[in-house]
Amino acid sequence: MVSLNIRGAVLSLSPYVTAIDAYMSWSRHGFFHPEYNPSAIKNNPGLYDSLKIFTCLSQNVDWGEQGQASRGLRSLSQFIRMAGYDSFSDEGDFARIISDIRTACREDGFEFREDPYTITHGEAIALNELNLDGLSTTEGIYRKIKQLNRVLVQDKDNLEVIGFSKVLLQSWGESSEDSVSHSLMAAACGRC
Repeated sequence: MVSLNIRGAVLSLSPYVTAIDAYMSWSRHGFFHPEYNPSAIKNNPGLYDSLKIFTCLSQNVDWGEQGQASRGLRSLSQFIRMAGYDSFSDEGDFARIISDIRTACREDGFEFREDPYTITHGEAIALNELNLDGLSTTEGIYRKIKQLNRVLVQDKDNLEVIGFSKVLLQSWGESSEDSVSHSLMAAACGRC
């Protein structure tokens, strides 16, 4: 799950992305909107705004669905890579936005890599590796995974990783049905 925090930080780069690059960042990963035609955007760049394109196409993503969220994350990374600035005066603002994206990623348990700019799960547990269907407290499990990912990415404190892993496994065991695979969860947490 890619949070609003990360999406908002990336959206801040919209003044540094052309309208066609904004559109292509989303379309290359399968996100489209009938209002936007790539030929029209390319031929009439002044009529389109990268902020509106980003907002519209980002709203078309079901960020709670793992497959779409993964493709959306790749779109966000592509959007960042398309950003650029022309003048020296923009360099400081651009660097501050990149720093804000890095901070948002760290806060939410993601990694921000440079050269090329990419947002990844890093060493964190990718949510698409877990089958959480059938859990009565899915949101609670997501919260624990997010806490675990933060500890893995930010602090790298083994005691906290073990503590959060234990709580996560206990939460999983208390709320799960027979259909949920405990071995998958143990394997995912075993990477800690």
